[in-house]
Amino acid sequence: KRVVQERAYDEDGNIVYIFSRVPVDEKQYIGSYKDSYGLPAEMRKDSLFTYGTLVRLTEDRWGNDSIIEYIDAKGKRKLNSDGVAMEVYICDQYGHLLKQQSRDIDGNLIIDNWGNCGIEYEWDSNHQMISAIYMDDRWKPMRMPNKRSDVGDKYNVMKTVCKYDCYGRLIEQAFFTDKDEPDSNAYGVHRTTFEFDDKGLQICVTNYDLNGAPVNDFTG
Repeated sequence: KRVVQERAYDEDGNIVYIFSRVPVDEKQYIGSYKDSYGLPAEMRKDSLFTYGTLVRLTEDRWGNDSIIEYIDAKGKRKLNSDGVAMEVYICDQYGHLLKQQSRDIDGNLIIDNWGNCGIEYEWDSNHQMISAIYMDDRWKPMRMPNKRSDVGDKYNVMKTVCKYDCYGRLIEQAFFTDKDEPDSNAYGVHRTTFEFDDKGLQICVTNYDLNGAPVNDFTG
């Protein structure tokens, strides 16, 4: 029930990094990274991972990671490869992520290297995420820039709204403004529908523009 070490491997089974954490206070831990040679890993840019000399983890009352601080050997906050000194996660009692925020050394909201500050989520009574809205450093809705590697179809989007079937499968994803007006991404897609066969296998994905006409997505 209590993880003491995390190991990441590449596709050939080689260790990429090792992360260990030890408790230092109630609901607070200090974690450290080591590289594949077992040596301390300084923060460096990587397409998959963000390394840190040390991280200070603070859990909320339900045991969810609430604050992640990147610190040096003297305990002072330092920026990670995303230009962020703190990552804040606000969850509810069910563990649903309600807000994720990037913060600077002083704890203030900040636009990170990916071009936004965070995301605000909404969930339904079935524990399904029904909306996500991108936020700036004033915690106001903004359009998502095309800087983050996993943006894809969310490029130029402010708000994403999701619908599910009775089996909990995502059947529609649509884009709106912060005023809940129909909107489209940078590729002209307003909504995407997902169809499944009797065995639950996805058989069709269709994109539509604001006029309801089929349109290609960013993959062509």
